[in-house]
Amino acid sequence: QFAPMSRQSSFLPLKMKVVDEAGQAQEWDSWRIRFTGQGGEYFKLWMVNLLLTVATLGLYYPWARLRKLRYLANATQLDGHSLQFHGKPWPLLRGYLLLGALAFAVNVAVQISRPAALVAIGAMVLLTPALWRTALRFRLANTSWRGVRFQFTGSWAGAYLPFLVVSGPAWAFAAVL
Repeated sequence: QFAPMSRQSSFLPLKMKVVDEAGQAQEWDSWRIRFTGQGGEYFKLWMVNLLLTVATLGLYYPWARLRKLRYLANATQLDGHSLQFHGKPWPLLRGYLLLGALAFAVNVAVQISRPAALVAIGAMVLLTPALWRTALRFRLANTSWRGVRFQFTGSWAGAYLPFLVVSGPAWAFAAVL
C-alpha cells in the first residue's frame, strides 16, 4: 500500500535487483523518490518554451519538449541520485514532421471522398501503436540513472495486440456506419 506523497520524498515499494557496471548485484526493498523542482523555475521554462514555439511557428517544439524532459528528469531523484535525460531534438522533429504529414494526408483525404478518408484514417490508426512504441523507446533509451540508461524491450506484437483488441470492435462499428 502506498503512503501519501509528501513534497519532500516518498517510497516506491518495489523489490528490485539491480546489477551495476562492475557486475555487483544490489537488492532494494524500497527506493526513496524525491522531486526537487520548483514551480517558479518550471513556469519560467514553460514561458520561454511557449514564446519560442510560437515565434518559430511550432518548429521549436521538439527543443522545448526536450528542455522540459531534462528539467523534470534532473529534478527527480531516486535514492538520492537524479535522473538524466540525454535526448537530441532531431528524432523528435522527424517524428513531429511525420505526424504533421499524416494529419495533412487525412485532411486531404477527407476533402476528396469518404472511402479515401477511411483509408487515410485507418492508416493513421494502424500506425499509432508503432509510433507509441517508438516514442517509449526514445524516452527510455535517453533516460539514465546513476549512469545506466533505461531500456524499452516491448515487442511490436505487444504494442499492436492490446490496441487491436480495444479498437477493433470500434472500427467494425465505424465501417458499418
